[in-house]
Parts: sequence; structure tokens; C-alpha cells
Amino acid sequence: MPQSVSPVGLAQRGMIPRKQFYTKLFFFNTVILAFDSDVNDSGQQAALRLAQHLRTEGVSTRRVRLPDGHDPNRFFVGGGDAYAFQCLLEEASL
Repeated sequence: MPQSVSPVGLAQRGMIPRKQFYTKLFFFNTVILAFDSDVNDSGQQAALRLAQHLRTEGVSTRRVRLPDGHDPNRFFVGGGDAYAFQCLLEEASL
């Protein structure tokens, strides 16, 4: 997935400045967010906040709903493949 960016792995750990992270997102007309599906829903709440921010900047967003308890990495480590992830991308909600 050459056009992917990790908000936690990069921006929040200081590997790229936060401003640069957001600047990368604005190169696209649509951003698909794939955040954790935590029991407490914190990942999905973070996705909603980022989606709202991006929409105010004119960027369309969609949100992937991963299986409960999964983040994108755990999805693949747990046996998910590119086809299964593509299906999730296609089902992503607005």
C-alpha cells in the first residue's frame, strides 16, 4: 500500500512532524481511515475526530471498520490478506 500513512507510528512518535503528516493527507481527494477497533471504541473515536478535521479542509473521508480488537497490523498478522483488506476498504463508510 504505497499511499498509506500511519498517524501513530510516525506523527505521534516524532518521526515526522505533525504538520508534515497532515500535509501528506491533503494531497488526496479521499482519505480512508483504518484505526483500531478497540473494546472502548477509542480508535474509532480518533478516526471520527480526524475525519471531521479533514472534512473542514475539504478532504473527503471514509472509515474502515476492522474486526473487533484489531488494528491494521493485527489484522494481517492474524491471517488477513490483501484481498480481505481490500474488501474492508470497499465497505468503508462515510
